[in-house]
Amino acid sequence: MANFEQLQDSAGSAPTLEKLFERWQKAHEKEEKWEETCPFDNAEARKNFTLDGRLGSREQGGVLFVCKEANVGDDPDYEVKDFWMKVDVLPACEGGGEGRPDQKEVLAKVKRSRTRYYNCLKKTLRILKAQGLCDTEDLKDCAYMNLNKRGGGSRADNTKLRKYIERYKTFIQREVELLKCDV
Repeated sequence: MANFEQLQDSAGSAPTLEKLFERWQKAHEKEEKWEETCPFDNAEARKNFTLDGRLGSREQGGVLFVCKEANVGDDPDYEVKDFWMKVDVLPACEGGGEGRPDQKEVLAKVKRSRTRYYNCLKKTLRILKAQGLCDTEDLKDCAYMNLNKRGGGSRADNTKLRKYIERYKTFIQREVELLKCDV
């Protein structure tokens, strides 16, 4: 079984986003001194992995939205997390979904959060298009990535985030290459 350094070395040649994410997730589990890069104190949290990628069927182009980390602090399960932007935000904000039915008590708060997030990204696209920097106003033509795939809480620990980015820079660079965005 590969160690962290071997997984890191192989990240630069990952042929697909799926293969890259497989290696990245295994690297989380193999990382020594994981406490330096993980926003959570629980050793099981090193298994967290937040998926992201292209939002629609377009294979390249569009804008790459880069975020620090996903807010997974309220989720007690340490595992692979859904591509939140694609699974929850876009369908809910574009009228294609009701959100997760098992969370009705928090649905109103979540919907406000999704709508605010969606509106911010749409506004950014409109500004970029008006400036001639991109050719679309459709979020489905874009991609989205969290730098720290383990996620975090409602506020990022910037010290741990910097260490994570440094340690996983090969993985991050390869993801950017595979997403093939223009901006």
